[in-house]
Amino acid sequence: MRTAGFDRFLSFVAVVLLASCSEQTASEPGSERVTGAPRTVTVRVTIEQPGAATEELDRRLLDVTSIPGVLHSRSIARAEYGHIDLQFEASEKEAIARTSSVEGAAARLLEIRWATLFLTSEGDRPLASQEVAAVKTKLERLPGVRHVAMVGGKKSDSIDVALDARKLRQYNLDPVTLLTQLRALRFPDADPPGGHRSKRIESLERLVVASRGNATVRLADVARIHARAPSSDGFVYRGSHHTVALRVNCQPTTDLSELKGPAGTHVEMWDEADVGSITYSIAPGRDSPSTRNLTTALAGLDAAFRMSAQTLSVMFRGVPAQRVLQRLGRFSHLVPRRVDDATPPLPVAVMLTAGDRETLKEATKAVQSHLARTGRDVSVLSDLEPETSEITLTVDPQKASELGATVSDVRTRIALLMRGCATSFGHARIADARPRTLQEFGKVRLVIGSHSVPLQAITRPTTVTRTPSIQRADGMLTSQVTVLGTTIGSVRAALDGWSHQKATATVTDRQTLGNEHGLFPR
Repeated sequence: MRTAGFDRFLSFVAVVLLASCSEQTASEPGSERVTGAPRTVTVRVTIEQPGAATEELDRRLLDVTSIPGVLHSRSIARAEYGHIDLQFEASEKEAIARTSSVEGAAARLLEIRWATLFLTSEGDRPLASQEVAAVKTKLERLPGVRHVAMVGGKKSDSIDVALDARKLRQYNLDPVTLLTQLRALRFPDADPPGGHRSKRIESLERLVVASRGNATVRLADVARIHARAPSSDGFVYRGSHHTVALRVNCQPTTDLSELKGPAGTHVEMWDEADVGSITYSIAPGRDSPSTRNLTTALAGLDAAFRMSAQTLSVMFRGVPAQRVLQRLGRFSHLVPRRVDDATPPLPVAVMLTAGDRETLKEATKAVQSHLARTGRDVSVLSDLEPETSEITLTVDPQKASELGATVSDVRTRIALLMRGCATSFGHARIADARPRTLQEFGKVRLVIGSHSVPLQAITRPTTVTRTPSIQRADGMLTSQVTVLGTTIGSVRAALDGWSHQKATATVTDRQTLGNEHGLFPR
């Protein structure tokens, strides 16, 4: 069964996974699998490292390929997160044992079957957390279910505190000190999470943060306090209805069709053999389109979509991907990066591999140019993400010491200043605090003890080019060019005679890079 994906994350090529499936002996539903016999198995090793750059995660994943017995590998690295899929010819127990030595990582077996279930309430009421938990628990208890991921659940008790930098200066308040106090703030147990959010907002508004003469400065005097967006992992919608999506990893024999939700809810399962998907990235500096605009654009289509910070994922049935691309084409700041289409003719995929990033970029651009000539109605998309620039700050240890602070303390204070912090009630930050240029960074003032100094006095700001993600296959850098609206023969003809000294291209008539995450991460 072909896997349809929503995210840009990658898993093993379909032929590898299908080979794994073919070596398994079919069993009756509910029967136990034999796990001791050697066979081809795939293990995913996941590394999460807060603060780590994409390149650092990529190096760590490359080190993992040195594990003895690895037949093939495929990895993707991002800032703070990366995973690598390793193929072994071994028993499941032995494969897991080989990967258990990777420091700071988690390993689990991958299966080739994934199903998507949408849980929606009858009417417009929001789903209760216990309703979602009940369905998730039922799924996890079914024979053969390995993993259940959820996206779209609301966090109704989240509150956002946006400090006003101008008002902080007016009252001579240090923002970092105030953020530290808010991070340590705890509400009494009598005010439980998930309820009394309006009372919590009122309590925060009345919170005394300073005294100036006979006047009392409250948090509401220097901040805007409001209910935060209800989901940290993105919203999921079916039509115009907010829903919770459950992604199930299970054995091919597991029966999910009879699963029922609590009274007043509806469970819908999508057979992924009939499902297509498109992943869009949102152009830097642009906002996500509104839910209403997306719902209007997709009206009449059997579709669902997930929207998070800089990514939009659309899942659809019964229509070709070209129609979805046309519907969302009016949003010029949406850039399609990844297409999986279940409607014949299936997309043609061109896999490119190279030893370095510049060669891969050059080869990907050349292949796109060649394929764009295959027809007027042909769409050519690449999942190679553009590089971005970011500013890094290097703390001078000697200057920090002169102010009575450590490098770690200065870094912590800078992070609070730029990004805010998580709190017991939600999130606190300084509104519009992040500078845009090196000059603006240098002028930002940091309070350390009795000193107020500009960042340029204790740090060295530099501009660094970052790669949003790095993808590899068997250690080589890789990208995928997807072609819609033509045949594999036309693609091969267009690339006939094309060659590159340092890059290779492989053409296939199916999406070989399935993505078992679907709408959502694990």
